[in-house]
Amino acid sequence: MEGPIVRHVERRARRLRDMIDSLDVDEIALTRLERGEAYVQARNNCLRCASVGECLHWLQSANEKNAAPAFCPNRSLFNKCRRHLV
Repeated sequence: MEGPIVRHVERRARRLRDMIDSLDVDEIALTRLERGEAYVQARNNCLRCASVGECLHWLQSANEKNAAPAFCPNRSLFNKCRRHLV
């Protein structure tokens, strides 16, 4: 049986994945950064993020994704690990 907490975690994990894909983040670089601690922090930031509506709107927009949005708590981390910068 799937409860509300499980659904919440799954939605946030999916959103984290969508953000990583939209920004062309190098997942290997992200998971290796700070021996994996940066990825753990990114996941936790996403779980606690209060900008859910803004995030969904940004992900669904047709705008070019040149950088993580200002409201994203993982902005600097994602921008640091984008493929074109690595």
